[in-house]
Amino acid sequence: MARIPRVTMTLMASLLLGACQFFQGPAHGAAGKVQSLGQASHCGYNSPQLVLLRKGDSLPALRGKLRETLNATLEEGHLVLLVALGERPTPGYGAELDRVEVVSGDRLSLHLNASKPEEGSLLAQVITTPCLALSLPEGGWSALTVELPVKGFPITRPHP
Repeated sequence: MARIPRVTMTLMASLLLGACQFFQGPAHGAAGKVQSLGQASHCGYNSPQLVLLRKGDSLPALRGKLRETLNATLEEGHLVLLVALGERPTPGYGAELDRVEVVSGDRLSLHLNASKPEEGSLLAQVITTPCLALSLPEGGWSALTVELPVKGFPITRPHP
């Protein structure tokens, strides 16, 4: 059996890896750049919705560290997606990013897990409007869908 020179094998492996990266396209890179920035209990959105923020947009009435994080993220040139869950009857509701998938070429599918208060826990009866903030890359995607096992979802939004 003929031996293939090491240089040839290295060249073939490099070409194969390069081809894999080429055919993944920009959306696969965009999927890896979606990051969770944090949550808030009071975001001010009464219904489930996706709010996309760009540098220069007015931020919702968020307070504290999350507001500072959003400002810094927008200044860096990233988009911020607020995933609003709508009104909830008590504190303890929220969402967290589980995974990001690329569907149909350049469409992102964001899968979130929902959290809710523990059964039987004693909580203040106060209306909350929780949201999750995510950092998105400016380019590499044409639309996104947020999948969340909560009434009002999934929601799809095109790139601005």
